[in-house]
Amino acid sequence: MTGTNDTKLDALSPLVLIVDDTRITADIDRNFIVLSGFRVLVASCLEEVLDLVKEHPIDLLMIDVAFAKDKGLDVLSEARRLSCNLGMKILVTSMGGSGEVRAKAEKAGADHFLVKPAPRQKVLKEIKALTSLAARDSERICESLDVRMKLEGAISRNAHSLDISEDGIHLACEGEKPAVGAAIEMEIRVESGLLNVSGSVVRHTNEGFGVRFAELGRNAKRVLDKFILAHSMEAKASRYYL
Repeated sequence: MTGTNDTKLDALSPLVLIVDDTRITADIDRNFIVLSGFRVLVASCLEEVLDLVKEHPIDLLMIDVAFAKDKGLDVLSEARRLSCNLGMKILVTSMGGSGEVRAKAEKAGADHFLVKPAPRQKVLKEIKALTSLAARDSERICESLDVRMKLEGAISRNAHSLDISEDGIHLACEGEKPAVGAAIEMEIRVESGLLNVSGSVVRHTNEGFGVRFAELGRNAKRVLDKFILAHSMEAKASRYYL
């Protein structure tokens, strides 16, 4: 398992897993992507790939068709199944861009296919486009809120929020984290009362787990929008300048 000096980067920066069994190529790609603002891990064999996707909330897995003597595509379905991030994206690269190779990559679960060699700025553009799909569309509000959560068939448990947005909530609690994909009911205490919402666990993080909200009812959306607006950077800035 090969890491980087990515600890200096924002913990919310997208996490990229480079899969490459050629050390020099992996180091060049890693350094370029780190300098572009991402956190990066590198895997050089199948076992490392599977261990890393299980242990870390990988946002993007980047792998070449030629990995492990042309076994790159064989890794994808297992990596997808074991990933602790339900929203993990997969970028497949190849020296050949034939229709047959592209079709195999798509069938194996690739989200995008990139023919090499490609200009580094083009590679970076594709990485940014794919990782943005895993990010929330609205502002994250870093507030600790009391949350009562319940998973199907389980007793209620207490948790607290690490951050919340219009799209979902980042929770921490004692004990085992709910499985990725688990449905969850939540009672969130905000200033104006209780917010009752449901959602599903989409990823595990070092601090807790992320939940994406299901479609919100009109009242829940109104309460949440009011809370987000009151604690937004725009609201804080207006109070500062006034």
